[in-house]
Amino acid sequence: MSPTQPNILLFLTDDHGQWAAGCYGNRALPTPNLDRLAAEGVRFAHAFTPSPVCSPARACLLTGRTPSQVGIHDWLQEAEPVIGDYDWLAGEITLPQLLSAAGYHCGLSGKWHLGRSHATPPGFDWAFGLPRWQGVHNGTYTYHSNGKQWNWRATKAPALPTTRWSFWKMRRTTSPFFSMWATLSPIPPMMQPATTQP
Repeated sequence: MSPTQPNILLFLTDDHGQWAAGCYGNRALPTPNLDRLAAEGVRFAHAFTPSPVCSPARACLLTGRTPSQVGIHDWLQEAEPVIGDYDWLAGEITLPQLLSAAGYHCGLSGKWHLGRSHATPPGFDWAFGLPRWQGVHNGTYTYHSNGKQWNWRATKAPALPTTRWSFWKMRRTTSPFFSMWATLSPIPPMMQPATTQP
């Protein structure tokens, strides 16, 4: 690994506006962990997504193109096979594909939501994610780990980050890495723990 190829850890929150973080000036909504990551890493001040919705926003981030250019204008109902089995980014060059070609070892943990979510997306060496649809946030769910089904009972938002350690353990230590953590948060439904009183 050279200084010109730094390791890249991309946190992608879901349906989360820039205004909803302290590091962008919001004083009413405490986000200390995001603020620390922004202070110690890279905070984009002149970049934006042309769509506030999960699927087109992800497509735009990963391709550098607009929703009209990639043909995704709204969230994809992947529970419908005609939508979920279709590769919506076929023919597009994506960020993980470019980084892989540059020698990066690439891993995805979390929500892909761009079709064929039950498989490892092109450019990634490893993926743990949500096939077909994101489902309920609590309870037993069938995930995929490099295309193989895996049942797990957990609350998704805090459980998914633990899966990225599998990528870090198996990654090539002689190569730079690109690790994309695509969380479901803060998209609804948000639930209070049972012990919390309003």
